[in-house]
Amino acid sequence: AKAAKDTAIDEKFNNKELTETERDDAKKAAKQAADTAKEAIDAATNVEGVNTAKTEGLPKVNAEVNGAIKSNAKQDIDTAAEKAKEAIDNSDLPEDVKTKAKDAVEKAKEAAKQAIDNATTDADVNTEKEAGKQAIDLPKAKEDAKKAIDDAKAAKDTAIDEKFNNKELTETERDDAKKAAKQAADTAKEAIDAATNVEGVNTAKTEGLPKVNAEVNGAIKSNAKQDIDTAAEKAKEAIDNSDLPEDVKTKAKDAVEKAKEAAKQAIDNATTDADVNTEKEAGKQAIDLPKAKEDAKKAIDDAKAAKDTAIDEKFNNKELTETERDDAKKAAKQAAEKAKTAIDAATDVEEVNKAKEDGEKEIENSPVTSEKEDVK
Repeated sequence: AKAAKDTAIDEKFNNKELTETERDDAKKAAKQAADTAKEAIDAATNVEGVNTAKTEGLPKVNAEVNGAIKSNAKQDIDTAAEKAKEAIDNSDLPEDVKTKAKDAVEKAKEAAKQAIDNATTDADVNTEKEAGKQAIDLPKAKEDAKKAIDDAKAAKDTAIDEKFNNKELTETERDDAKKAAKQAADTAKEAIDAATNVEGVNTAKTEGLPKVNAEVNGAIKSNAKQDIDTAAEKAKEAIDNSDLPEDVKTKAKDAVEKAKEAAKQAIDNATTDADVNTEKEAGKQAIDLPKAKEDAKKAIDDAKAAKDTAIDEKFNNKELTETERDDAKKAAKQAAEKAKTAIDAATDVEEVNKAKEDGEKEIENSPVTSEKEDVK
């Protein structure tokens, strides 16, 4: 089979179907297949194993690639590279980018042809040829995709500047919006550079474009911060109009101010519309919290005072001894302090209200023990 293969190769060489190098490569590949088959035959321990090694070896000797297929494949690669470079030259990419892309095409071409030379079967040659074409198309695809991202970023910057010129954005808001768009563009281009095929490039571009355009703009932040200022003003007004003691009012308004500033900072740090809205709602909750806590603690104090009055009435009516009165007041005081601790620890208005309700019940049900009642 090897001799027949060599004869067939020589015939193709004589007919100018193979170059001298291709002829030698083809004979070398056939010899490797034959040597491998004979080694398997020598290693066989029975006739069945010998027959199997022969049966598997023969088609491999005959199926080894011939130089014409490699030659044609490399010609296809050269053609693909020429077309890719022509497309780059005819594109609107900057000259330095064109040069970079064409250099990458040249490297991909040489790598593909080397891979084809190294292939040992027709199937491998075709595989390397197709992979080479993909690699040749990749540089322009990447540069086109990155240009699309840059164009989107430029358009975004123009839109941001227009809003700034129309007094819709402050200088800080304009800069923040441009920074967010740049971060989205940089991330998209990194993904494009990391792509290993045209499909990956297209995916990175498709996913990157809306992120460049969707980054938050300053107007949304500005409106959100205005909402926070309004909420804080209303909260302070409600505190002033409440019946809380003056020192407690001052403490509550200070807490509102801190919550307001924290919310506005969180809004400034947000990078998307959704994040801005989330921080705004969280800020409103935090602004409402100080008054809710002070109101709840006042309700606990009122419940404690009412309990003390009821205890004193029982004492005055000789229903309690002095010790029993003091013990009852102590129990009510402990229940009140526990409730106020829970109120202080609450992180939202809902938790405050629950702590208040639980505390009022516990104060109401705090024990009032009387020996006289026990005797009765």
